[in-house]
Amino acid sequence: MGVYHFLLLSIVLEGIAIGGLIYANSALSAGFFFTIHQVIVSMILLSFDVFLEAVTNNEGHTGKLRSVYLTLANATLVVSPALVGLLLVGNNYGPIYTVSALLIIPLLLLVIGTLRDVKVNPPEHVQVLESLRGMWKHSNIRWVTGAHLVLQVFYAWMVIYTPIYLHDHIGFDWNVIGVLFTIMLLPFILFEIPVGKLADDRFGEKEFMIFGFIVMALSLFLFPLVTYPSFAIWASILFLTRVGASIVEITSESYFFKQVAGNDSDWISIFRGTRSVGYIVGPLCASASIVLFSFPMMFPALACICLTGIVCAKKLIDTR
Repeated sequence: MGVYHFLLLSIVLEGIAIGGLIYANSALSAGFFFTIHQVIVSMILLSFDVFLEAVTNNEGHTGKLRSVYLTLANATLVVSPALVGLLLVGNNYGPIYTVSALLIIPLLLLVIGTLRDVKVNPPEHVQVLESLRGMWKHSNIRWVTGAHLVLQVFYAWMVIYTPIYLHDHIGFDWNVIGVLFTIMLLPFILFEIPVGKLADDRFGEKEFMIFGFIVMALSLFLFPLVTYPSFAIWASILFLTRVGASIVEITSESYFFKQVAGNDSDWISIFRGTRSVGYIVGPLCASASIVLFSFPMMFPALACICLTGIVCAKKLIDTR
């Protein structure tokens, strides 16, 4: 099909999936369309990755380009909760999905207007195992993908269990948690562009990545130490977790895409697949930690997992 037509088809299918969620009247139908949505979003993001890599002519600018791309994407994570709050009336979630479906139209028009003539080398068609073997032979790609997988386990763990912990164990109301999460996500807007630029121009990604994992781990060790609902303290701790995560995110993305080309869509898809693997591994590890320890101690357990990311980062040959 080519990446362009594949992206158009994916966007149309995403619109259909969201439309299905609007009219879903059972758990089975909602689950079906939600699954389609989750799969298609991954396909859309993969296509954008291939396009962005195709237009990156100077690998020395990868960090800058990726940081702008990620900052714009992450800005929506900060804005979306506020929009949901305006659109949500009682338990009527229909308007939220309606607006989401309508946003598909400008996305489709934007892709048609800007990406139609972008030259993308056709990817080689290879088997999954062959792609995994190829990645394993390239140590830099292997280790940066491992670091990115640790980050995705962190995301899955935190997204699922942090709101439960703050509500059930610390005692915050849900409206306060919404504000805390908005503050928590600000580092993705504040730090990724300057870190991406510094990684390109002066320092490389390796040292930043190690520093990011250290900040993530240290902030997670603070979770069981604070047992009362202090807004300022918890906003600071949550903010710190994402300071580290934002640094790891931009440096792992920048480093990986400096190692691949636009036609390496098989390796790019495996790199993006770490998100799905993270959402499988993360809850499994979290459940085991709750059984072995306690709910508060699951966050230090996650900190220990984050420290393994330092091992991956130290194996990299820096780009500067």
